[in-house]
Amino acid sequence: MNSVPLGKVPPSKVPPNKIIATGGRVFSKRTARGLLCGLALGIGLVGLSTTLAQSKVRFFGYTAATDPLTDGDRSMLTTLELDQPGGREGILQLRCQGNSSSGKTELYVALQHDLGLSERDADSKVYWQFRFDKSAASPEWLSYLSRDARRIYLTDEARYSFVQGLRSAKQLAVVVALENGEPQTFRFNVVNPEAALKKLKCSAPKPQS
Repeated sequence: MNSVPLGKVPPSKVPPNKIIATGGRVFSKRTARGLLCGLALGIGLVGLSTTLAQSKVRFFGYTAATDPLTDGDRSMLTTLELDQPGGREGILQLRCQGNSSSGKTELYVALQHDLGLSERDADSKVYWQFRFDKSAASPEWLSYLSRDARRIYLTDEARYSFVQGLRSAKQLAVVVALENGEPQTFRFNVVNPEAALKKLKCSAPKPQS
């Protein structure tokens, strides 16, 4: 995780692009933000989980979590966007969540977009398109916003193809566009995500033909 014991690096010698974490470890500021963002998402989306643990698997932060009422897996993976234009911090999230229709735990894909939307925008139409490496771009999927409008969820029909494409990808580009709004591009480093995906005990079901 590119960290060293605090005892070997006096606080006065910590470089400006590093941060000291509880427990005496030194991380890059970007790594620390990624871990904290994943932890915050874990707390906010999982709710009262009986288990919550954070670690890093290559380019992803991994949060292990359990639903206290059902013991269902509520673990998730998160990764920060590369460019962060204007200080924006987009976060790609893959999380295990219960499907109210099927009653099963499934893998959901969401983008915390940091575009300054509020609850009044929650019913707006939003379109999501993605591309892995140099492959052909996906269709433009009509997706949906969370109730607080902070996250965009990839539509159920597209989750399976997204996860399959992710498994062998190195780079990911996501373009989202709100109704009557300018498209916004998010880029992510996702080199060899298989090790991170194996930590999740849920999957995205293949759409029925």
